[in-house]
Amino acid sequence: MPTKRDVLFIGICGPSGSGKSTIAKRLAAVLGSPIIPIQADWFFKTFSEFHSCPQREHCWELSTSVDSTCLAAQLQLISCKLAAADKVVPSITITTTKSCTRCLDAEGLVGSNLPSGPIYVIVEGFVLFANPQLVAILDHGIWLDMDMITGAIRRYSREGRVGPSDLTNPIFVQYVDEFYRHIFEHHAADRELQLGIIRGKLCARIDATEKPEAVAGQALAALNAALGEDKEADGQGSTESAFGNALSGGQQFVWIRPTSQIEAGGYWWLAPDGMHEIRKYGGWETAESPSFVEIVGRSNFVMWHYRHVYLLDTESGCVFVHTGKAEGITHVAQARDCRGLDDSELVRSRTIGEMAVGWHRLGVVPMDSWLGRWKWDDRGGLVGEWIFEQRGSEYVIIETKMWKGEMHTYEHRLVFITPCACLLPKFGHVYMLDPDNDRVEVWNGNGLNFGAMSCKNL
Repeated sequence: MPTKRDVLFIGICGPSGSGKSTIAKRLAAVLGSPIIPIQADWFFKTFSEFHSCPQREHCWELSTSVDSTCLAAQLQLISCKLAAADKVVPSITITTTKSCTRCLDAEGLVGSNLPSGPIYVIVEGFVLFANPQLVAILDHGIWLDMDMITGAIRRYSREGRVGPSDLTNPIFVQYVDEFYRHIFEHHAADRELQLGIIRGKLCARIDATEKPEAVAGQALAALNAALGEDKEADGQGSTESAFGNALSGGQQFVWIRPTSQIEAGGYWWLAPDGMHEIRKYGGWETAESPSFVEIVGRSNFVMWHYRHVYLLDTESGCVFVHTGKAEGITHVAQARDCRGLDDSELVRSRTIGEMAVGWHRLGVVPMDSWLGRWKWDDRGGLVGEWIFEQRGSEYVIIETKMWKGEMHTYEHRLVFITPCACLLPKFGHVYMLDPDNDRVEVWNGNGLNFGAMSCKNL
């Protein structure tokens, strides 16, 4: 019989333009949710069913405009399907209002192994906490606070309207007075009602005028406290303490591959609040800066905005960036004032029948910590062990694991990118060593969904 898993629903509520969808996506990624976030906006009733308010005959902003009964029923359906799933992520489609359907499958996750622990589902909506029936289903809530002008600026810019989104633009002023003010005043009128209903499950009230990475970090920290977990220690801790001198102190890394980036002079650096990047000299920081990062071991991190994996080679001072299973290592950056790599040392490769390797350094010698047996932990549902061997100038992984009720042995080629990181080209997975904790974390293109422990500590 399959193990019945706990399914926990995290609700995010705030006014229009507060970043609910953005924060929901970030939390879903960091918490490893197997489905995309659910939006309450999918459950609007038909326009003719909308109630009136003093300003509008049919008002979108009332809590009665969302079919909470339908949404609650679909959340229960999601919970049942995920709780009963046998080992792998199922495909899930829900029915919204107007008999529409929504596929919730996150890209590349259907059929992958489910974690053995709780499964997290993120739900967001501007009146999500106004209905006790919905709040009863939620396990934890996050409230986003924001002023009216900030919300108006964000929506005006998002909608691509004419002119600057400030009070010098008469079109923007008219937009605020005739459109957004109505939206925000309804939110303000319902604020205490919603906070009262979610009270007891509310993890945090967060100032949503800050950058999305900062808001996501605060939300995750609050959830960690409520869940009794420590995901923030990996994802939002100080990069200085995690990486030592190699990636701390504002060390800048200049792009050297692809070559077009050299002329642009793009570079990036890490700080305690995440990754900052400037695409060209004299330019501004990118819109996503500072980007939320998840640190893995001494010299690797995941940049969650694009789901890229950064691998530091301390010998050369270069960072190799894995941008996808099909693409492999597409970008290389070099620390200023480091020796870097000669063109003869840096190669780009791909083998027929495998995922791309991309750029890598010749002659990488793996750390001795890779030696010995490794056992899969229970995070990804894998059962088995593996070792790696050197055969001449190449390395292979020999794995024995459970498949369809029987133990099988597999052997695959490895390409070491740095002494602490290698690629398994057969599947496009990145293996990252954490020598201080005798662990290997595996990026499968969607998240850190697999991990192994050294058997010497078991």
